[in-house]
Amino acid sequence: MGREAFVFPIQSHGSFAALVVDLEKPLMAWCMACSKTYNTLEQENEVLLFKGKIEMCSGLISPGPKHLCVGRESAPGTAGLWVDGNPTVRRSLEEEGILYEDRSQHCLGQEQESFGNDFDNNQSLVGDIGDVNLWDFVVTS
Repeated sequence: MGREAFVFPIQSHGSFAALVVDLEKPLMAWCMACSKTYNTLEQENEVLLFKGKIEMCSGLISPGPKHLCVGRESAPGTAGLWVDGNPTVRRSLEEEGILYEDRSQHCLGQEQESFGNDFDNNQSLVGDIGDVNLWDFVVTS
């Protein structure tokens, strides 16, 4: 995304940016830097980062600007979180397999209750998200 930013100036149930990627093949790993949620049709809130709370490890993020990076890997079935370049949490997950298909999306600035909709004013980001990157591998350092 470069130096652009998504700006969410007010609390809203309809302001968000959906990251849709045209894939040539399903991803077996992904890594993304920003504040966002990720849903698939089968699993709501697979990874959830919003309003300073990381669902898989709440309490690790202090207020203020942060560089967040979350990674999800099929084999060995793990997820990890980095804050300002430092690894904070790595969790084993029950499922292995394809992680990112044509029918999945990253939602920036809003917590989605179901795939691509059902937003709540109280779960919206007021602020900005910049330097959004998505890789097809997990960053290890």
